[in-house]
Amino acid sequence: MTDWSTADSDDLAKSTTEITEVGAHKDGAISKSGRTTGKTEGKVLPRSEYDFDYQNVGGRWVHGFGVTAPIDKPFSQPGDSGGGVYQGNTAVGVISGGGDLDANTSFTWVADLDHSLEESGTDFNLKKPGEETPEAPAAPKAEDQTIEPEGKVQGKAEAGAKVEVKWEPAEGAQAAENGSETVTADKDGNFSVEGPKAEGDYNFTATATVDGQESKTTEFDVTVEKDESETPAPVGREISVDPKEIAASDFVKEDKGVTITVKGFDEGEKVNLEVANGPEGVEGIKLDETANENGAAAFSIYGTSAENAEAYLGKYDVEVTGANDTEDESALTGTFEVVADEDGSGGGSGGDDDGNNDGGNADGGAGDGNDDDGNGDGGSDLPRTGAELTGLAAGAGLLLVGGTAVVLTMRRKNNN
Repeated sequence: MTDWSTADSDDLAKSTTEITEVGAHKDGAISKSGRTTGKTEGKVLPRSEYDFDYQNVGGRWVHGFGVTAPIDKPFSQPGDSGGGVYQGNTAVGVISGGGDLDANTSFTWVADLDHSLEESGTDFNLKKPGEETPEAPAAPKAEDQTIEPEGKVQGKAEAGAKVEVKWEPAEGAQAAENGSETVTADKDGNFSVEGPKAEGDYNFTATATVDGQESKTTEFDVTVEKDESETPAPVGREISVDPKEIAASDFVKEDKGVTITVKGFDEGEKVNLEVANGPEGVEGIKLDETANENGAAAFSIYGTSAENAEAYLGKYDVEVTGANDTEDESALTGTFEVVADEDGSGGGSGGDDDGNNDGGNADGGAGDGNDDDGNGDGGSDLPRTGAELTGLAAGAGLLLVGGTAVVLTMRRKNNN
């Protein structure tokens, strides 16, 4: 209870009297804390001198007791109404009203707290700040769910709560496991436990505990059953190089060149092609493409310096990898060769290469001969990422053949 001595500092808690209980008043000295007169002292008016339980205050009959004080040091003044009245560390009442008892004595009527609490049926307890009992946490949230044997049973609770999960077979179910587990909800409130191994229907409960306070219990049902749906067999990875041998005069035509088609990757997976080795003086190049919904991707490599087609003569080794490759998966490999016109096949069927494929025919085999003079388009339904060998002064790598500088650039091209 503040004594108002620190009112000027706006911190009334700096000087207080600790109140530890609420009780009945006794005859003798008594104190009050009020807004108008601050802390004051008085004496309880004995029943032998004032034998009344009620006093008319402002037209209302108030149960309580009287307090007197010298007229020049009144126990209360207007504005003190509602101020706390106490004896020692016991709160006994609140200021209700007052006036002068006689020329030398002031009189204050105090509404007694013990009588008010008794009449209202209110249970009143005093606790120091920090000793309050924390509120119980909200009940966990968990929906009915179906899991595989030993799958995760999931729910949400207050972050950091200890969640006790219990389960037992549903009535009449063939399930045979009872169990319980206590886990801690993560920073987002998610929690999970490993479900039963035996198949069947189960009744689950979840209860959260925070700061020693326990939530209401949430009930939900879990069905444990094996997933009988078939898992599609993985598609073997394949690579096709078309053509494997190409005349230099065809290699420098944009609608011809060499098409490298791969499949067996994940939809949306980034697929990387690298020309790892080539004729002396050729620096390796790298191309990227994204596998389509069928797990396939295609690349094209061609030259653009028709006036110097011989610069491309030689054998090229290619490797293709995927961003999702595991340690057990090796790169797909293939080769193609650019030959002099009198030696070349002029395009045509390329077929499969021997780089880690499964022996099947990959997309992009022989062409249809309608639009590309029999060279094949290497899978016309796929986007082609082209690597051009060009004489322009821009690009990613430098090819030196016979003293001629040829710059390697990349561009994206869509088939018709």
